[in-house]
Amino acid sequence: MCPSDAELVQLTVEAEPGTEIFVTDHAFQLRARGVGRLSQPVEAGLYQVKLRAGRSIQEVHQVVRPGSGDVVVRPPAIAFSSAAPLAGTSRTSEEHERAAETLSGRVHHKLGGGSQLFVFARRHEPDPLPTAGSPGRGISLHGADGHLMVDFETSGEALLEGPTPWRGATVEVDPGIYRLRVATPRWGAMERTVVAAPGWQTQVFLLQSDFGDPGTPELRPDLASGAVLMARDQGFVSFSETARQVELARVALVSGRAVVTADELLAGAGDSPMLGILGAHALLLAEEPDLATVDAVADILSERIGPHPDVDALRLGRGDEAGTGMAFGLPPMLTSSWGRAVAASWKRPDLIPASSLTARAATWFWGYGPWLIWLADGVDDQPAEPSTRSLSDALAGVAQLASGRKAPTDLTDAEAALLTQATRSSAPPPPSFDIAPSGDAATAAPPPNPDYDLARALGLPPATLKTVAASLAEKLSAT
Repeated sequence: MCPSDAELVQLTVEAEPGTEIFVTDHAFQLRARGVGRLSQPVEAGLYQVKLRAGRSIQEVHQVVRPGSGDVVVRPPAIAFSSAAPLAGTSRTSEEHERAAETLSGRVHHKLGGGSQLFVFARRHEPDPLPTAGSPGRGISLHGADGHLMVDFETSGEALLEGPTPWRGATVEVDPGIYRLRVATPRWGAMERTVVAAPGWQTQVFLLQSDFGDPGTPELRPDLASGAVLMARDQGFVSFSETARQVELARVALVSGRAVVTADELLAGAGDSPMLGILGAHALLLAEEPDLATVDAVADILSERIGPHPDVDALRLGRGDEAGTGMAFGLPPMLTSSWGRAVAASWKRPDLIPASSLTARAATWFWGYGPWLIWLADGVDDQPAEPSTRSLSDALAGVAQLASGRKAPTDLTDAEAALLTQATRSSAPPPPSFDIAPSGDAATAAPPPNPDYDLARALGLPPATLKTVAASLAEKLSAT
C-alpha cells in the first residue's frame, strides 16, 4: 500500500556544487540522484546518502521519522584530490596555496602581451618517491612551431627544500596556442597544448608521477592529471568555490559524467571559461545531449575568450564549421575535442590540414585522460608535402607493394593497421563513433567520399592516413 502525500517527508540534501548525490533506501534501491542539491519526497525509514566528488566518496546515514517535517542533510565538503592547491582538497598545503597565490600575481617572463600563462609544479608529502632537484624538472614552454620559450626547471621562483617543494612562474605572452612539454626518462618528451586567451591568465597546476624506466623510479610533472584554470583581473585563489567546481567537472569528464547543470553553465561560463568548456563537453556525452545549452555556452565563451579550439569543437557536427575557415592546425586541449574534430574530418578533411601538428601528432597520442597528450619525439617537426593522391589510390598502391612481400618489422601501429586494411578482402569495420549532423547541417553536409569508410575504420583524419600510407609504401619498397 503506497503512503499518501500527507505521510511523505521531504528529504533534501545540500552539498557543494559539483558533488554527485545518490539516495538509497533500506532495500538498497536508488530513490533519487542529483548534483549539488536534491529534494525528494520519501516515506519514513532509514536512507543512505552517498556523495561523490571526483574520485572521493562519502556516505551519510539518515533516519526519516514519520511526521518529522522536512529533513535537510548538509554534509561537509569532500576533500578530493586535485593538482591545483585548492583549500580543502586532499593533496594541498598552506605553503602551496600561499605560493601559488603570490606567484600568479607576479610576471617572471615578458615574452609578449595581452595574455598570461602561469605554471605551478609541486610535490606533496604523501608522494611515495623522494627525488632530488626541482619539482619542475623537465618541464618547458614552447611556441606553436616548437621553439623553446621558457625552461621552467630553472625559471621563476621555487622552494626546493622540505617535504612539499614547489616551483612556479608567470609568463606574459601574446594570445594563442602554446605547447607545454615534459621530458621523461621512459616516454621521452610528452606534450600538450595550453591556450592563452586575450585578457585572461591560464593557470596550469602539476603534481608529480613516476616516469622512470622500470626499476629506476624518477618523478616528473604529470601532464595527464594536471589542472587548468582561467582567471581574469586576479591570480589564483585557493579558496575559490568555482575553481573546485571546475576540478570536479574535469574529473567527471573522464568517465562521461556531467556534474555541472545547464543553469550553472549558462550562469558561470562567462566568468569561468574552463567551467563552461569542461561542462559543455560533458553534456555532449549524454545519450540525448542538451544541444541548445551547448550552443549557448559556446556563444558565451566565444564572446568572452575569443578563438579557442575546444570551443570550436563544441560546434562541430551542426554545420558551423562549413564556410567559417575553422581548422585544427594545432591540437585542442581536450581529448573529447580531438574525438569530435577527427570525426568531423572524415567528411571535411580540411578541418585537420595535412601539414598541421594535429595531423602529424595523431598517431602519437598517449593515455586516456581528459587532456590530449602526445609523444613529441615521434612527431616529425618538418611536415611533408601533402599528397595529392586520394586515400583509395594510396591504399591500392600499398596493396600492390605488399603483394608477395614480407611485412617490414619496423612498422608503427598506424602503419600496421593500414597494411591490414590494404591487404584484407572484406570492407572496413563499422565505425565506433561519429558526429551526426542535425537540423540544416544534415542537408548541408557533403556526401561521403570513397575514403570516408577507411578513415572511420582506423579512427584517424584523412590527412594523417595519407602520410601513414606514404611512409608505409616507402618501407615496403625497401623490403
